[in-house]
This record gives sequence, C-alpha cells and structure tokens, in this order.
Amino acid sequence: MSYDDQVFAKRLPPRPNKERHHEELDEIKANIDILQKKMASLQQSINGTENIKGNYDGKIKELRAQLDALSAERKEVNEARNKKMELIKSLSAGIKKKSDEAKSAKDSAKTAGDIESKIINNERQIASGTLSMQEEKRLVAEISTLKKQRKTIESAQPGTSASTVEADKAQIDALKAELDVLKPRKDEINLKFDAVKAELTTVDGGKKKDLDSFSALLNQKKTLKAEIDALYKSQQALRDDFRKRNDDWFAATRAERERRDQEFKDQKKREQSERLQKAAQQKLEEADVPAFTEEIANCNTLISFLSQFSATGKGVAVAATAGAAVTSAFAATNIRKVEDALPQGAVALKKKDDREEEFFMGGGKKGKGAKKGAAAASSSAAAPSVKQFKVDLESLALFGKLKLDIPTAASVDASIDALEAKKEHFLAEQAAQTLKNKAAAQAEVERLQKLAEESGDFEAAAAELEGEVVAEE
Repeated sequence: MSYDDQVFAKRLPPRPNKERHHEELDEIKANIDILQKKMASLQQSINGTENIKGNYDGKIKELRAQLDALSAERKEVNEARNKKMELIKSLSAGIKKKSDEAKSAKDSAKTAGDIESKIINNERQIASGTLSMQEEKRLVAEISTLKKQRKTIESAQPGTSASTVEADKAQIDALKAELDVLKPRKDEINLKFDAVKAELTTVDGGKKKDLDSFSALLNQKKTLKAEIDALYKSQQALRDDFRKRNDDWFAATRAERERRDQEFKDQKKREQSERLQKAAQQKLEEADVPAFTEEIANCNTLISFLSQFSATGKGVAVAATAGAAVTSAFAATNIRKVEDALPQGAVALKKKDDREEEFFMGGGKKGKGAKKGAAAASSSAAAPSVKQFKVDLESLALFGKLKLDIPTAASVDASIDALEAKKEHFLAEQAAQTLKNKAAAQAEVERLQKLAEESGDFEAAAAELEGEVVAEE
C-alpha cells in the first residue's frame, strides 16, 4: 500500500466486515429456527386443548340442572316439613293455653257471682246521677273490664276445654307421622344433592386444571413469540446498522476521493498557472531582446566570412567595429547572460585546409547569434590576406535567410556591401521593432491569461505561449 493510500485509509471510518455481518445474521437465524420449531410443537399442544370449554361445559350444564332440580325438590320438602312443624308448634301452644285457661277457670268459678254483683253495683251508682264526670268514666271502664272477665270465666267450661285439647293432640300426632314420612325423602334428596355437587366440583376442578394448563401454554407461546420478535428486531437492527455504516463508509470514501480529486485539480491548476506565468515571463523576456539581433548577427558572420576572400580587405575593419557595437548593445539590454557553450542546434565548421580559420555559424534562438557573430568578426579582423574562395553550406543557408544572392569570387566586395546595407537597415528599424515586439508579446500574454481565467485551461494557454501542441486527454 502506497503512502497516499495509507493516508487515504486513515481518513476513512473502518469499513464494515461483510463476512462477519453475515455470520452474525446466520447466528440469529439459527436461533430463530430453533425457537420456531419450539413454537410449532407448542402450537400443536395448544390446538389439542383449545376445546376445553366444549369438553366440560355440557357436563357442567347437566350437573347444574340436576342440582337445580334437587334444590327445588328439597325446598319443596323443607317447606312442607316447616309448615307441619309450625302447625305442630301452634297446636302445642294452643293446648298449653287451653290447659292454663281450664285451670284458671276452676280457680275463678266461685268469683263469677262477685263479678256480677260488682257490675250491678257500679251501674246503680252511675244511674243515681250523684257522681262526677270523671268518676262515671272510671266506673264505665271498670264495668267493661268486669264483663270481659265474666265472659272468659263463662267460656272456660271444664268439659269444652278437655275435648278441644284432645283433638289438638290427635292432630299433632298425625302431623308427626307425616313428618316421619318426609324425613327419608329429605335425606335421599340431600344425598343426591351432595353427590351431584361433588361431581360438579370434580368436573369444575378438571376444567380449571385444563384451563390453567391451556393458559400456561398460551403464556409460553407469548414468551416464545416475544423472544422470536426480539431476534427479528435484533436481526433488522443489525442489518440497518450494517447498511448505515456501509453507506457512511462509501459516503466518506466518495467524499475523500472527491477531496483528493479536487486537491489534484487544484495542484494541477497551480502547476499550469505557474507554467503559464513562466511561459509569459519567457515570452516577455524574449520580446525584450532587441529586434533583428539574429539577423544582424548573421550579417556580421557573413561579413566576417567574406572579408577573408576580399582582395581589397573590404569589410574587415567594418565587421570588427560592427561586431563589437552589436555585442555591446546586446549586453546593455541586460536581459539574460548567454553561455559560451554551443547553443542547441549550432554547428561548428571544421577546418578545411591550412589557410582557413575556424569559426561558428549561428543556427537557432534569438540573442545568441550576436555573440557568435561578434566573436567571428573579431577573430577574422586581424587577417586581411585573401584566401581561396569557398562557401560552405551553413553560409549558403544564411544568405538564403537574409534573401541575398549567393556571392561568387568576383562579387565578394559587392556582397559585403549588400550585407552592410542590410545590417544598417536592421539597426535603423531595431528600436521601433523591439517596441512593437514587446507590445505584441504583452498583448498576447494578457489575452491568453484572460482566456485561461475564463476557461480554466491554463495548460493550453501555456502551450500556445511555448509554441507547443497539447494533445487532449
């Protein structure tokens, strides 16, 4: 893993382990399967006991109907016995009362005449009219009481009381005989009632036991269902958590990738912007070099070259003076230093024979030919002797660039004059053309910088300034 990948990984949350996630889900599912098997077995037990009421309610209803019938029959017997017992009690009380009255009548028989005499005496006192109102009321009340006592004494005759008491006793004996008949029936009803009640209690107990078992099964089912639901809930929560963490990881990865892409774009933009600035600076520096520097250097080079073949020594002093002037003027611009090494593309002319001197031909960039031309001019200025005329290929190419005719041995001096005239023309136009070059370079730089800012394509602008062709990605 590269350093960038390590940094990238550190910025991300840990990625969820998919394999571990599936293991956890499988574990929960295995537990769910176990509980569901238990649930199926439990449901079979519940289905076998869910008709508890139907199994017991018919019998319970029958037994309760029997109890109701026995209760009604027992109530009827009890009511009959109670009536007879009440009647016996009433007759016994009547016998006792009659016996007491008979005894009282015997004791008070001799006082009946006294009561009658007292009543007559009170009536006489009232009839006399000598009593007050209050005394009359008292005597009237006493007469009423005495008459009641007389009636009671008269009704309590010994023969009458004895006959009624015997009749009551006979009726009591008959009622007791009827009670004796009702007792076995009552006992039988009670036995049946107790037996039916005991059976009902047993049936109710069985029903309650089965209902309790059924309730226990339902509670087990409820508990089991709660466990299964909890496992399903845990399973769903596990999936939701994994999905969320996975989404967070992908979101963080996407955000980090976008951040890195943006950093790369920003870095690339900075590099392209720096490249554009560097190209613009180079463009402006190149425009700051005096115009026609290369052309003037080529003129000096050719003048120095041709001066070797001039029979009159034409061009030697001029070439030396002009070369020094160009070199001084070029150095005064103070744009940048030129190295002494051969520039890229320059060709060193080899020595042709013992009479030829070694010199260099300029072949490339602006600003470098001046120094070469000046050096060649100064080196050839000290040799005025005429040499055998011979033009190499590089010199022929320079004449072509300057649009001058190729010289012959007879036209060397004329060619030197043409070269000096061409050089004077370049020197005359140099300042104005330099300003134009600088203005054009500045305008081009500003145009491309503006275009790059608007389009964001700094690379194309820099390539255009550098003169390169950038292939589209």
